[in-house]
Amino acid sequence: MASLQTPPQLLSPPPSPAPQNLSTDINTATRSVHTRLNKLIVSRLPLALPPIAKTPELYAHGINTFGDIYLVFENCWRVLIAEADKSKADDSSHDNKLRQWLSQLVPPGLWRSDAIKKDLEYLETATGADLEAVSNAQLRSFTEHIYRQTREKPHVLVAYAWIMYMAIFSGGRWIREQLTESGPEFWGVTHDSDKTDYWIHGTLRPGFTLFCFSGTRDGEDIKTDFKTRLEKAEELLTAHERKDIVDEAQFIFEQCVTIVEALDKQLMTDLELVKKLAAREAKHGNSHLKMKPTRAALPQDVAPRTEAKSASFIRAIVVAFFAFAVYQSYQWQFGGLEDTQ
Repeated sequence: MASLQTPPQLLSPPPSPAPQNLSTDINTATRSVHTRLNKLIVSRLPLALPPIAKTPELYAHGINTFGDIYLVFENCWRVLIAEADKSKADDSSHDNKLRQWLSQLVPPGLWRSDAIKKDLEYLETATGADLEAVSNAQLRSFTEHIYRQTREKPHVLVAYAWIMYMAIFSGGRWIREQLTESGPEFWGVTHDSDKTDYWIHGTLRPGFTLFCFSGTRDGEDIKTDFKTRLEKAEELLTAHERKDIVDEAQFIFEQCVTIVEALDKQLMTDLELVKKLAAREAKHGNSHLKMKPTRAALPQDVAPRTEAKSASFIRAIVVAFFAFAVYQSYQWQFGGLEDTQ
């Protein structure tokens, strides 16, 4: 009796795994470094907010530091747009198609450079802070890398767009909520008319318009538009280009971690000391801790060290605080992954 066998023509290979889109690839690849960044900065967040922070000077230094990343990569992008506009209309090469797509990827309302410049101008006036007093060698190295890398591989701009812009829509909004709760007086808004016009009814907050968008949808329409434009990547990018983008995304997060860690090591940031000072102030009935602790307020052995490095200490705290926007994007990207694609 012949054995029963399945006819060969009915056999089929198992179904291939569903392909992931580019944003999911980025999220998956950066999960570990997101966790590292989270652990590094969560303990620092309260130091930039009342009652410890008395003015937005700490925040201003953070915006000045991480704002440079936005200013640099957006400048590189605008150079690419200008070059794409001059390209030949009949050029059907992959490189030209890629550059044309990149030139149209960012919706007009998403660019952040103007908002950052506006915020810095306001904050310098409101606080009297010299935002260029402290330089950051790690940041300079990173921005130089951005110029080189985006020139050689313009498609990696996608990594900067996905990470930095999505941080605005997730972690940035969470930060905006915390900053708003600080009250208009904290931001130098003292006149009642200004409080009504620019604080209660407005969405463009003085000092942190970086996290705000015009219009009734608070940027949700812009985010949707950007994601729709990004879908073109699935049919346009080569496998090698996708890998470049994912690798660059990992590098961006690693740079955020490195900047904070390097400052901690260099400045010997003592978070526990600041907490003790805050508790001491609260015990004596004061609502705020002086932004630059005096020699009398500090234990004898740490006063010289802190006094000499007070300006840099400010920078270290707030670099971590602003990086929290990037961490919060982790919650948005991984906490509800199905809803974000």
